[in-house]
Amino acid sequence: TKDVRTFAGFVGHVANAEFGYCARVKGEANPNKQDFEKVAGKAALVAGIKAAVAYCDAVYKMQTDATLSEMISMGQSQQPRGQVLVQNISHSNEHYGNLVTYMRIKGLVPPSTERATAPRPGGR
Repeated sequence: TKDVRTFAGFVGHVANAEFGYCARVKGEANPNKQDFEKVAGKAALVAGIKAAVAYCDAVYKMQTDATLSEMISMGQSQQPRGQVLVQNISHSNEHYGNLVTYMRIKGLVPPSTERATAPRPGGR
């Protein structure tokens, strides 16, 4: 309905958020200047989410025990850098749940279900 995001809108929203959370953790201005939630076209959305994930992957990889404990500004509060990364994961997982509903409505098996139900080597 017009009251909820489209599938593409959710993908774009997650791309925007990944850039936002990870830029905050990295301590730099958000490198993304495009609002992926308003992007039309699958190719552009796929490129956007891939870029967001790659950017965050680099931010996660640069963390140490010490950096994860450092306090950073998040809105009106200070939070450990690691907590902001956990919020990013939680946010992405929440919206994956939204997308699973959309996939099931269209008769598609979500990737997480497909992996969980795939036959395992050795019959287990």
